[in-house]
Amino acid sequence: MIKKIVIGLLLYVAAILLLQIDDDLNPEATAFLERAKPAKQSEAYLYLLGIMAAEDEDPLTVGKQQFALIQQAEESYTFWDENFEYEGYPKEKALRLPEGELFCHSRDEHCWQTIFDNSNGHKEALQTYATLLDRYEAFRLLDDYHTLTKSSMVAPLPPVQYLVQANRLLTLQAITDADKGDLEQAVKRLLDNISALRMQLKNADTLVGEVVFNKMLSNSIDVLSLLIHEYNIPFDDEITPILSAEHDLTTAMSREFAMSSNLFRNLDRNSELFKMEGNSPAWYARIFFKPNMSINEAFLAYENIAARSTLEQTVFADADFENVEMSYFSLAFVRNSAGSILNNIATPQYAQYTASLFDLNAKITLFNQVVGKAQLPVDLDYIQNPYYKTGGTAYYSDDGKSICLTGPLEDEKKRRCLRVKL
Repeated sequence: MIKKIVIGLLLYVAAILLLQIDDDLNPEATAFLERAKPAKQSEAYLYLLGIMAAEDEDPLTVGKQQFALIQQAEESYTFWDENFEYEGYPKEKALRLPEGELFCHSRDEHCWQTIFDNSNGHKEALQTYATLLDRYEAFRLLDDYHTLTKSSMVAPLPPVQYLVQANRLLTLQAITDADKGDLEQAVKRLLDNISALRMQLKNADTLVGEVVFNKMLSNSIDVLSLLIHEYNIPFDDEITPILSAEHDLTTAMSREFAMSSNLFRNLDRNSELFKMEGNSPAWYARIFFKPNMSINEAFLAYENIAARSTLEQTVFADADFENVEMSYFSLAFVRNSAGSILNNIATPQYAQYTASLFDLNAKITLFNQVVGKAQLPVDLDYIQNPYYKTGGTAYYSDDGKSICLTGPLEDEKKRRCLRVKL
């Protein structure tokens, strides 16, 4: 009997010791993390960081000052600190952010109608926010955008909301040009903006940047379409389809992966692994959670999203977007159950982000096939869809104001729709 007890205890201790062993970090995961390292310099990033500076201050100078403060905060910040503390730019000094009905959300029912009809408000808005428009036009021409901060869930983001509102100011300027009869200038202004935004989309290295520039591009294409149709502007040009480099999320995903990796490293042998203010022994926490195994598992998901973002659009449409079900009976789950569960519940669903970039290309395809015709088509069967090799996938929206394309994922935000009527 004693012998059996001793053998049982030895096996128990051996099992605990074996369950302390973590895997080596996947070399490919290590290489992927290297891509997430912040750039050494970027005038565009610093300019955007200071774009909200008071009218009598230089955005680049303020951006450099803000970045220096962020760097100091990064050096003193630890993962378990409640707040990321640094002295941000005083709100009372910041450049006023445009607001009002001219800056409505583009998906609101009457937004575009309001923007095109309120010509008197255009002049006032352009005068009131002239400094922001000047700064926007300066920023969009800078071609060296790279994020300079470390990949972190708490690091402050550049004030991209100023870009979104400034993009609307440029829309008002283009409509004003058209109202004055300078149709060629109105179209050129919007085409130049689309070209500049595409460069920024290509350079974007964070998910936030990808989303923001995608949205701004989509709105700008809608405005150009409406302008051409509302003012009967002859147009025989095309917008070049989105290139692979413009919908490549590899760097953005590497930064997202770096955030997850940082979380997993800080959970290793942590007494609060199972609950806040817990006191689990380090060896006990290690039985259920191993950082390298968790990072290696997460890497597969992030690498998969990055790889999908570089596919041809028809291949992307055929991809399987269903989540892979977790196996509770695998050896990996037994060795790293908490890590596997965390990966299963904590990794956002990035398929929609990836699809939104391909959806932007669908909108461009629609634009090239619809805009410039003497009248809007009744039969849409001729329209080709970049997602599929056959036609017959275009349709008018329920209100008849947009032409849309079908796609592999739901399109609740109507990204695959081109506005053609007010």
